[in-house]
Amino acid sequence: MNINYIIGIAGTFGVFLLGCVMGINIGPSAVGKDMITFELSNLWNFFDAASIFITIGCTLCIVVASFPGSMLKAMPKHFKIILNNKLFDPKGYIEQLVELAGYTEEQVKGMSLTERIAATRKYREAQYQTLIDAVYPKRGWTMNGVPTVEHLKELDMALPELLEVIQPLLEQEGKKES
Repeated sequence: MNINYIIGIAGTFGVFLLGCVMGINIGPSAVGKDMITFELSNLWNFFDAASIFITIGCTLCIVVASFPGSMLKAMPKHFKIILNNKLFDPKGYIEQLVELAGYTEEQVKGMSLTERIAATRKYREAQYQTLIDAVYPKRGWTMNGVPTVEHLKELDMALPELLEVIQPLLEQEGKKES
């Protein structure tokens, strides 16, 4: 389990209990009384179905209102990572840098976290570029992902409207290469 998760759950439970047992006396009826009281007998007032439903329901509604839909859609994935630390394996990333990217274990251990992230990103971008170099020509695209005129003719898609759009891109790419 993640320590932040444990601290968050313990803190939430602590604040919940404090809120249940704490009483605040304000107004005319509070004259001569302590302003803040702590009474364990107040705790049972919060353990009924309606209170629990209101607390959990309102919390979920606030979470939904606070985050965009795309983030809410990703929440189960984040909870899965929090609850199953095997999905987040920093040692596995170090092993990747040593085995695949060609670093020695001493080099990786001497790197800061930022340097490790940069090295991993550099390796992955190089792998991605290798993939692009292999796939784009086979698909009939230029190295910038623009379909070639020949490929469009093979697909019977060499429409004048489409050629009008891609021709400037192809010319621009030709100028870069020369």
